[in-house]
Amino acid sequence: MQRLSITLSNSMKEHGYIDSTEADIYEYCFDYLLAQIVYDIVIMILGLLLHQPGITIIYLISFSSLRRSAGGYHAPGRRSCSIMSYLLYLIILSGAVFIPIYKPTIWLCLYIMALGVIVILSPVSTPNKPLSDFRKKKMKRKTCIVSILLLIAYIVFYTIKISKYYITLELCVIIMLIMLIAQLIINKGKE
Repeated sequence: MQRLSITLSNSMKEHGYIDSTEADIYEYCFDYLLAQIVYDIVIMILGLLLHQPGITIIYLISFSSLRRSAGGYHAPGRRSCSIMSYLLYLIILSGAVFIPIYKPTIWLCLYIMALGVIVILSPVSTPNKPLSDFRKKKMKRKTCIVSILLLIAYIVFYTIKISKYYITLELCVIIMLIMLIAQLIINKGKE
């Protein structure tokens, strides 16, 4: 992945599309983008192989949207990030398929509370990448919008009784909340 990113940024530099001082930035962006594309493709293939494309699409859209806007815990390295990301998907998929539905109203209340806490806490940055005030406001706004959309999706799935989809949303939100709290604890420990 990194070799391809280097090749792409060098090619853009050699053809005069970017300045040589920007090559590292483009390399990083290409690397991030390619890793994200590969992750999404692998997750979709897993979802198809496990006969759960609906859960997989809901996971990819909801978790990544909330993750990008709210911030939260980041693994210390690329390998641990990849392992954690794939494990989270498998945990959410397993939960959506195997968790029995008991007292669905409690699930709905828990979901609303978790989303509310995420909105209140977000965005959570890391000490390595502190956020400017402007960026914080922008991310907070995005988190509010994503949360409203996720709440609407949850209510739709809840109303039409597609429990595995609303449990997928529930688990994504709960894990996202845990990641926010974990990063806040790490941030406090580094102060």
